[in-house]
Amino acid sequence: MDTYDFVVVGLLLGAILVNSISVYAQKHHGLYHGFGRRAWSAHKIVLSIVWGTWLVSLIGLQYSEFRLDSSYNLLGIGLLLYAGFVLHSALSQIGVQALSNGNFFGRELRKLGGIYNYMNDPIYHSYVVALLGLGLLTGVATFLVCGVVAYFGFMFESAVERT
Repeated sequence: MDTYDFVVVGLLLGAILVNSISVYAQKHHGLYHGFGRRAWSAHKIVLSIVWGTWLVSLIGLQYSEFRLDSSYNLLGIGLLLYAGFVLHSALSQIGVQALSNGNFFGRELRKLGGIYNYMNDPIYHSYVVALLGLGLLTGVATFLVCGVVAYFGFMFESAVERT
């Protein structure tokens, strides 16, 4: 891995950490209460900055020299399609507002059912599978590292969201 690969992984860790701290601080200390009706908007801006920065950093991975010996196109495409199906199923069940933690800001969370009957965190699951799929499709090993980091990071974030 070269410096840029480490930056991408670090930005992912930073986004997960900022998201987790932000949710915890809102739930337990009312971090955004000072924004009044704009509290959720303030939270969405914070999330957009940290996650957007990480997503934009992924573009540079096309130049990464940290690669697999070959790519596995069919398996990668299969994982990406599966991840898309899981994400769509989850969002159909609980609504798009869940992507930015709307339920912690008074937005209604639809009743959990559907895919949530089979897995606890399908949105996080879809993100991890998508990263693994991208790694296999492109042959860029940093995506696989991000998938592993995301798996453990989202386990932590999910625990924070449940407290």
